Amino acid sequence: MKQILYIDDNSQACLLFKLFLEKEGYKVFTVKETTAARKILSREKIDCITTDIGLPREDGIKFYQWVQEQPEYKDIYFLFVSGHAVGFDHVLLEHRNNFITKPIFFPDLIDRLNKELGDS
Repeated sequence: MKQILYIDDNSQACLLFKLFLEKEGYKVFTVKETTAARKILSREKIDCITTDIGLPREDGIKFYQWVQEQPEYKDIYFLFVSGHAVGFDHVLLEHRNNFITKPIFFPDLIDRLNKELGDS
């Protein structure tokens, strides 16, 4: 079973993400900030990290940069999510293939995950 870590400070977004993805056979961990995400990464084998860009304290971009610096996490498939990514234009240009908008259209996300991660 593929495991996904979803980071979003919006509890409702976390709940929806978990419900839709677990229905498709994925194991989903949801957290509201990156400190908790690091704890999950240290104890679970995560196949995909999906993070909101606009998080309190450490934003999703800085967290992505930290993940890329860690040899043990560097190959995890990564997606950025945002409903209003104002100020992150440079990042969106660089990572446009790994960006999805809110509200998330779950059928497209599931197709993308199945393609990138293999069937759950």
